[in-house]
Amino acid sequence: MKRPLFLSCLILLALVMVGPRLEDLRAQPAPARIVVRADKVLAPVNPLLFGQNFGPWMNTTGRYVARYRDAGVTLLRFPAGNFGDENDVFPNNLDDLTALADALDAQVVVQARLWRAGRPEKAAEIVRYCNVEHDYGFRYWEVGNEPDLYEQRVSRSGDPDFTVEWYNARFREFATAMKAVDPDIQVVGPAVTGGWREWIPAFIAANGDVVDVISWHWYPHGDELSDAEVLATPAQIQEQVKAIRAWWRDPAVNPKGYRRAVPPLFLSEYNVSWATSVHRHLGTLVGALWNAEVVGRLANSGIEMAAHFALQGTTWQGLIGMLEDPRPVYGVYQLYAQWGETQVAAESSDEPLLPAFASLRDDGRLAIIVINKDAGQAREATLTIEDFQPAGEAQVWLLDEEHLAAELPAIPAAEAFPYTCPPYSVTLLILEPALWSSWPRWAGLGLLAVVLAVLAIWRHRVWRAR
Repeated sequence: MKRPLFLSCLILLALVMVGPRLEDLRAQPAPARIVVRADKVLAPVNPLLFGQNFGPWMNTTGRYVARYRDAGVTLLRFPAGNFGDENDVFPNNLDDLTALADALDAQVVVQARLWRAGRPEKAAEIVRYCNVEHDYGFRYWEVGNEPDLYEQRVSRSGDPDFTVEWYNARFREFATAMKAVDPDIQVVGPAVTGGWREWIPAFIAANGDVVDVISWHWYPHGDELSDAEVLATPAQIQEQVKAIRAWWRDPAVNPKGYRRAVPPLFLSEYNVSWATSVHRHLGTLVGALWNAEVVGRLANSGIEMAAHFALQGTTWQGLIGMLEDPRPVYGVYQLYAQWGETQVAAESSDEPLLPAFASLRDDGRLAIIVINKDAGQAREATLTIEDFQPAGEAQVWLLDEEHLAAELPAIPAAEAFPYTCPPYSVTLLILEPALWSSWPRWAGLGLLAVVLAVLAIWRHRVWRAR
């Protein structure tokens, strides 16, 4: 009776030891298929898509400027958030802004203070200082910051009712005053956030004949969504863009301006969360994945301008911390600094967990970003490239738990090739075109004709020699 008991114990011990390995053999998802259609152009990629919010408290010494440059910053919105509505800006602030913009070769959007102490004549004087007394050439001027939230601030005697009608009237006053100083500027508004569905149609109805650029903000949550829930939100931004363009074209919504071309759209603040002091999604890899997908979807939609919040953070919003410590989201913009000028179609069979984006660069290369939103396991994909003949290898750049936009060894590439995306990662693949693939068809036919002619002459001379 002892031998069966002994054998049973051995079998139980073996099962315990093998258990973890059996867990590793759990069902793997089928490989996804990602099809990149290089001939299907979605939109031009506007350089001003890769902007950041910048404030006077942020560091502009040499090492930080080098960091900002590596992140491909192309636009600075100044002075970033509520600061611009609660404080006046001074000449030295504007001079420092110009120096940084010149160092980065970036465009500038200046917020004109609206709340309480903001006055049209004060905004006009700042325009005069920048564009008349100095040759700063600041083109974009945004009126206010999140006026749909003014009523939530501490009220005091004499405050008006901060309604959309109040803002609409003030916007026209500011636009008139600032353009009287420099008629070439572009006036931007309404810079609303959560109330965009109510405010933007009303704003367009009142100011469709005046506004030059339509702006709004987007933060999907504060601290209430899970990782999976927040990573499911990026597709919402394309619906927002679609809705705003439709409102502009609708005569019932935009009686004053529907005959005008749809103006540039500017997402002047965005990030995974507005709860700046909460280190849950901000400053984490989840936040980086969210931002990577949002930028890709903005490019797909053809939006003209965007500014992530923010360039540097005193808490958890920011590409870089106050100690020059780059956060995971910094790597996202390092990857997009290598992006192309023309967005083309990239379709994933597993878009909810493995979205992909693609662009053609002016140097002829094809750039592909693949995002794995699965925290638990790597996901395999087969990339199929249509109407683009890759050379033999693809460069690989990776952002994940262990890599901050780091270059890895190149991998073999062809018209169809496999790639395994690590868990919670953003991968950038850059494909060189094969030498002949970048030639126009007539050039190839011409070369063939020359070769045939040379062969014919050679054969003729050989025949005559005989």
